[in-house]
Amino acid sequence: MHRLHALMIIPLAVGPLVALAPGAATHAEFQQNEKRVVVHLGSYAADLASAGSAMLMAVNVQNNGADVTLFLDRDGVRLADARQPALEYAGIDVVGLLGSFVAAGGRVVLCPPGAAHAGIGRDQLRPGAEIGSPPVIAELMLGADVVIDF
Repeated sequence: MHRLHALMIIPLAVGPLVALAPGAATHAEFQQNEKRVVVHLGSYAADLASAGSAMLMAVNVQNNGADVTLFLDRDGVRLADARQPALEYAGIDVVGLLGSFVAAGGRVVLCPPGAAHAGIGRDQLRPGAEIGSPPVIAELMLGADVVIDF
């Protein structure tokens, strides 16, 4: 039992030292070394909590200097479908956040089979969204520094 307590205390004691380590990046350093981030969302109306959280994360990371792409597949493609209603979750206007994200330079890429399955063509897309191609999606994923999955 004493050993368990010691193992729990060590991370608490060492954690602050790791944060102050010479290699730890500051916010300014992060912004100078812009990260390529992909936020992956696989749901919209069926899971508004994930859709809202994904959009909040994308906007937050974008506002902190990252180059962010929102990758939509499965039911998530419906977020970029202009025919779909703008839905809210816990007071979060998910489509409004999408518009702000795109206006600030965010990229929105849809999975082609997911878009086809949902009946979404280029004419049905919200502004700033695009249907990806296999090479575009491969480049997107292979070039990402971070992929955040919802």
